[in-house]
Amino acid sequence: MRWLLVWILLAAAIGTARAEERLGRVVIAFAADETPDPRLAAELSLLGFIVEPVAVRETEGEGVARQLLAVARARGALAAIRLLPVAAGTEVWVVDRVTGKTVLRELIAPSDVDAAALRTVELLRASLLELELDHAPFGEVPAPEQLVLRATPPPAAVVAPPPRQALPREALPREALPREAPPRGAPPIFTSPPRPSPWLRFGAEVALGAVGSPGGVGPTMHLLAAVTWRPLDIGGLRIFVAPALTTTTLNEPEGAASLRPGLLGGEVVLLPLGEEAPIGPSFAAGASATWLTVSGTEAADDLVTKATTTWGFSPHARAGLVVAPLPRLRLHLDGLAGVLARRVVVSFADRAAATWGRPILGATAGVEVVLR
Repeated sequence: MRWLLVWILLAAAIGTARAEERLGRVVIAFAADETPDPRLAAELSLLGFIVEPVAVRETEGEGVARQLLAVARARGALAAIRLLPVAAGTEVWVVDRVTGKTVLRELIAPSDVDAAALRTVELLRASLLELELDHAPFGEVPAPEQLVLRATPPPAAVVAPPPRQALPREALPREALPREAPPRGAPPIFTSPPRPSPWLRFGAEVALGAVGSPGGVGPTMHLLAAVTWRPLDIGGLRIFVAPALTTTTLNEPEGAASLRPGLLGGEVVLLPLGEEAPIGPSFAAGASATWLTVSGTEAADDLVTKATTTWGFSPHARAGLVVAPLPRLRLHLDGLAGVLARRVVVSFADRAAATWGRPILGATAGVEVVLR
């Protein structure tokens, strides 16, 4: 561990000494049982980047790109890098928020750790080459000014060209050397994993909970089923239905009444830390159609009255906690509060015995499966 601390401190010292040339923040992600590569941090610092190692949870496949994007957003970094050990060697993942590209390169059983670090830096520089094009990058963050100045050559002066002189190959800059074509049948060097369309991201949730309203009526147990559409990483739209599994009984001298409420509604969901965060808050606001079915029995002659259903409109707000133990599994714990636009009054012989709907309070605990 001593040599690891020395490398990291050396990289930080180099980055501090060149503060005026810093190009932005780059995150190096690693799992809890892994060790961040100190040579990679040193190489990035020499280029002028601010390097920040961040521990992340284990994931694989397409989840690596989404995880790196979420970590880069949370840290305010322009790129995130992950060296992922695989059976054949090492996968190098680079998520570039400036140009909007995700680049993957597989190193077949690298024998030199320093070579792996250098190839990773070359991969990031290759992704940033798009800054040299005339059109603006398609990323979600603007390129730092120093990075643009380095990538964009100054305009050439309009002068007569000097006589052309042949230079030996070793005197030419690396960028001017012709690129050698890969051997026939060789796998491509750069591959981009397919990214699912954000318009096709959904989640299905099932939960159990209790709903009640102060006013003389007891709580009832409910089964909640919901579908969430997530076109954005920080939220989406959710529709739900919550029928009652039990009834609550109101006993009065004139008789008894059984009440069974239910809710059907929609809401806008906000996840401030993003859907890939291992744990985070969840907020929502919306409205629901609320129904209350009441059936009564008269005490005088045990006559059962016909059940009646009353409908109403209820705006509501919801807050809770979301835990992601697996890439496609979410555990929800939520609390809900709403107000019925017109409260329901339960009467016996023209006497108001109880009210329901102002306010409506509920709590649920459920499981959501993310469908991509």
